[in-house]
Amino acid sequence: MAQSSPEPDPDAGVDPTLPGVDDVAALGRFPFCQCQDYRCSTSPYRLVSIPSPTKRPGELCYRIDRVGCSQANPCCKMLLDTLGKVEFSVEETCKSDYINAAVNGVFQNSYFDTDFPTGKIRVTPLRMNVNTATNSTICLRMRANSTCASYSGLCGNSNGMCTYAVFESSNHQCCPICAQALPPPPPVQPAFRPPPPPPPPPSPPPPPPHLLPLPPRPPPPLPPPPPPSPAPSATPPRSSPSLRLPSIPSAAASPPPPPPPNAAPSWVPKCDCISSFIKSTSRFRLEYDRSIATADEVTYQFRLYVVRPQDCWAPGYKGGTCCNQTLVNVGLSLQDSIKEEELGDVTLTTDKGKVLRVTKTRTFWGVELWPNDDTQGRFYTPSLYVTNFTVDVPWTLSVPLVNTAVNNPSKWPCKASRYLPNDPNVCDIMLNGYQTVIGKPTQILDINQTIYDIPNCCPEGLIRFDRVDNCCVDNLAENPFRLGFTGSNPSVKDDTVLSFDISYKGASPNGPFGGIFDGTRPNCSTSEVDQLQIYVAPTSVDYVYRIEVDGSEVDFTKNKERYSSWVRAINLHKVTRSPSQVKLFLSKDVQPADVCTAKVAESPLCEYVLKGAYDDDVDEYMCCPHGATAVNAASCPA
Repeated sequence: MAQSSPEPDPDAGVDPTLPGVDDVAALGRFPFCQCQDYRCSTSPYRLVSIPSPTKRPGELCYRIDRVGCSQANPCCKMLLDTLGKVEFSVEETCKSDYINAAVNGVFQNSYFDTDFPTGKIRVTPLRMNVNTATNSTICLRMRANSTCASYSGLCGNSNGMCTYAVFESSNHQCCPICAQALPPPPPVQPAFRPPPPPPPPPSPPPPPPHLLPLPPRPPPPLPPPPPPSPAPSATPPRSSPSLRLPSIPSAAASPPPPPPPNAAPSWVPKCDCISSFIKSTSRFRLEYDRSIATADEVTYQFRLYVVRPQDCWAPGYKGGTCCNQTLVNVGLSLQDSIKEEELGDVTLTTDKGKVLRVTKTRTFWGVELWPNDDTQGRFYTPSLYVTNFTVDVPWTLSVPLVNTAVNNPSKWPCKASRYLPNDPNVCDIMLNGYQTVIGKPTQILDINQTIYDIPNCCPEGLIRFDRVDNCCVDNLAENPFRLGFTGSNPSVKDDTVLSFDISYKGASPNGPFGGIFDGTRPNCSTSEVDQLQIYVAPTSVDYVYRIEVDGSEVDFTKNKERYSSWVRAINLHKVTRSPSQVKLFLSKDVQPADVCTAKVAESPLCEYVLKGAYDDDVDEYMCCPHGATAVNAASCPA
């Protein structure tokens, strides 16, 4: 184990109290100092016990896992930027067996304090941030074969559960307290069927109080709060199984000891983030609408809207409500392999057609989208209120991705859902914002109070996508043909002709599959174009009376449904690589944007589907890539 000269103790002479914090009891509980926030949920890190990388006897090691936290919380932000110290609550008698600490195999300054009711090991200064801390190891080296050379011996309980705190620095503004437990041992498979077990013995008496890990320090005394989770109407309150409160260290499977005589009432932990399912706890909704593929990117469009007030039951805190929460950002789960630079310019288009800028932040969980807000939610600057919306009238959130990052254009590339991990057609989402005063949806709750005391709202939910046809390959990158809009001109009075080109581009070598046939899916790099389907506005579809390809009239069909309408040119059998000109004749004087009404931000697009590679055995086309081409001006094939 590499060693270096010890540094001066960065905590020497630091006052354990904080100005303005009246929590005197904190000075008598681990970590024996006053902080602005003690909640485990405000820490982006967790310590997980691991075997010693050096296999040295007496070495107890932890890995720092990044689990994330709500960045609307100031301590979460501080700890992401700086992890300055980790402290462990340990048995005071273990000091004689303690040797030193190492971080990533390198000797690290550490201190074993015995000036408090329990022992404390401080590993400091770490000088880490979220990037350098994640997956780092911290090892505490004890004298081999000593009583303290085990988690249970060092931490003073039979479960091996160790209480620890992480700090942003020696200034101890933030010290989230968590409990780490050893992973359970693997099950032992018996070689034969055991006899029936005897009846269970009576429950053992509660363990003495000193065997239990110490709970987080209570917050400063507060006046009696109103009952939690008040219902906004006369409807009886309902419990919310998804409401997550901060984790409190406890002895697993052990009942709590009886309170001592004249004990103070149990304290209620502060909420860091009110999180339950969006369907019942927020008026905001986010749903998948469609995806639009062009030559370079796939744009995923989502509907953002609000529901009626009576359709929301809102858990709140200190008299606030998440039902009329503000909307600071939208979180979308996203695969780890996709980089932030592969996301294009995100926009949010209102129901009136106004386009709002949306900034984006890549996180370990996915991507956060901040509509119309360059401050990214700092200083209580929300982007949107429920009053900005008309009930059930959606706005359009457009999120483009380079097509080389997309395997399936019809589904957002998210991680497996935490709620439905076996369902490939859902993605997790989160809507972050601030509580508002009940009955005042544009007034943020207690804006003038300390921001450490008021939890924000972070309801979670699922987005469901259409099930993919496993036979027909919808991936433009695997198809050699593209459709491009070339212009429009009136042929005669009250007539309009829209012109397109079908051009051969070849399958993209940079696409997800590169047009290479792998034996498990159709080889669409050699597909012909047998049918061309163009989506047109319902108000225009009935005016289409003729379609020509290379100057010859072709057969076509028309269809109009509730949400879409289209014309489909059939029996094309195009296999040549030379461009083909397609003309769409309408018996009305219209603009291209009136015919093709799909939009990304303010740019009208004409959506299309190319069908080819017909399989007689299954009576279906094997290749059906969906694409789009801009129609506001003549364009190259897209």
